Amino acid sequence: QMGLRWRKTIGLSALTAICRDRIRAMLLELAGWITATTLVTMLVHIYALIGLWLLLGHLLGRSVRHRRIGHVELALATAGLVVVHLLEMLLWAFLIMHQTDLSRFGDALYYSMMSYTTVGYGDVVPHGDGRLIGSIEAVIGTLMTGLSTAWLLAFVSRALVSKSPA
Repeated sequence: QMGLRWRKTIGLSALTAICRDRIRAMLLELAGWITATTLVTMLVHIYALIGLWLLLGHLLGRSVRHRRIGHVELALATAGLVVVHLLEMLLWAFLIMHQTDLSRFGDALYYSMMSYTTVGYGDVVPHGDGRLIGSIEAVIGTLMTGLSTAWLLAFVSRALVSKSPA
């Protein structure tokens, strides 16, 4: 009887080690996907802001510094930022769809939008380790929103500074 108990203990510890290794591998894979998505989000955002600045400068016909920015220009800049953020939420939705139990694209996009904007209603959530994605997306969404706010302020203030008396 002692031998049977010993074999069960050895079998249980081996099974525990296998499970632990499997969980560790899954978390490392998830961390890799999250890191890659974070880097792509940052690159998309930075290049989109640069491109939007150049596009608006081209549409204005002159440098942003030498042109009065009106309602139309401000609306174009804001619309461009909204499109950039929507693209980033789509990127995270694809990660959520493929790495969590939210397999329907609509659910994944909804969860992504709630996480990115930090609204977080909680009515659609992944289970298990997939919840980590939403937490990190919330941090990235907050940082990208702050970066967009700073960009919009710089866009408007360049026109205001050039119009101030010397």
